[in-house]
Amino acid sequence: MSNVASDKHETSVMIDCSDGVGGAHTKVLAEHLSDIFQISYINADGETLNENTGAEFVHKVRKFPKNYDLKETKSASLDGDADRVVYFMDHNNEFVCLDGDRLIVLYVTAVKKLLEGTGINPGVVTTVYANSSVVTYIQDTL
Repeated sequence: MSNVASDKHETSVMIDCSDGVGGAHTKVLAEHLSDIFQISYINADGETLNENTGAEFVHKVRKFPKNYDLKETKSASLDGDADRVVYFMDHNNEFVCLDGDRLIVLYVTAVKKLLEGTGINPGVVTTVYANSSVVTYIQDTL
């Protein structure tokens, strides 16, 4: 595992790069954000694309990706082509995964709170794959 490490960070995140194109970009991201986050990454060397790694594996199989250190608490997993991300963690010895529908609800809630009193009205674009309850929540929230 490669790390951008410093004792000054309170926030750290581990990114599973699925041995795909996201690995190189994650390494650059880790360098640029090193003052804010401690970013560690696994499966970033292009060994075997999507083999027991990646967002789809983590989401559908409901398991941690290979090379995952269970001591990490804030974790994300990219697909091999880096067009999908899920967040996951070990919470009280239970696997928890936040997929797109859950993430958009969190993002909408956070953005709305950040924009309160500014007069800015955010918009959200979803796909036909979005859960209808999520779409209703977004419409009711914004």
